[in-house]
Amino acid sequence: MSDCPTLSALGQEGLPAMAKSKQGLKAPKQGLKLTPREIIRQKVIEELFQTEDKHVQNLHILQDVFRTHLQPVLTPRELWKIFLNIDKIVLIHETLNESMKKMRKKNDVVYEIGKLVLYYFSGEQGQVLTKEASEFCRMQSMAVEMVRAKQKESRFQQLMAEALSSSKCRHLQFQDFMIMEMQRLTKYPLLLENVVKYTAVYHPDKDKLKQAVKYSRDILFHINEAVRKQEYIEKLESYQKKLDLSELKH
Repeated sequence: MSDCPTLSALGQEGLPAMAKSKQGLKAPKQGLKLTPREIIRQKVIEELFQTEDKHVQNLHILQDVFRTHLQPVLTPRELWKIFLNIDKIVLIHETLNESMKKMRKKNDVVYEIGKLVLYYFSGEQGQVLTKEASEFCRMQSMAVEMVRAKQKESRFQQLMAEALSSSKCRHLQFQDFMIMEMQRLTKYPLLLENVVKYTAVYHPDKDKLKQAVKYSRDILFHINEAVRKQEYIEKLESYQKKLDLSELKH
């Protein structure tokens, strides 16, 4: 049985307890000096952890700032079309981020992360990430387009301005936050490849990390394909509308 949590078993208040597992999370013995290569490796791992935490914060801005402000003037259908499955996306990244935090809290030196990242990018968890991220990323252009259309309504425009005035938004626009999920998915293979680069050949983490890189690339490929298919559908629909209008004129 896996020591890792399943997303299906998590509620809004139930975050993973992976750090309770002692397998694959042990740091080097206290007092052991790190090699220059391992020092760089630790910095790369820290970058992976810190940027994941930042990504979760940015996703929460979509939930807690934009959605909270705009909800009063949106129908349930409009709300879904704009924010899509953001709650599921947040939950996925929160579980990963929480596992990373517990790992960091347990040890000053993170000796192995292979088991953690391989778990989240492969198997059932990898399928969940692929499904939910594909849904979110392929529909976000339509979400941004709907926001542009709603901006013609004065009350919506006012509430959007209030949301954007929040210091949490850091002068960024709604669409800037919407594309962050795709940007994050693009960075995973690069960040993991960096960890592999500074992981010694005989390190117990090496093979798991290489597998995690492969799975993260596979996930990105499937999401890119979903986005491309949606773009093609939208182009066809746009062409059909123009054709219909042209026929009406004759």
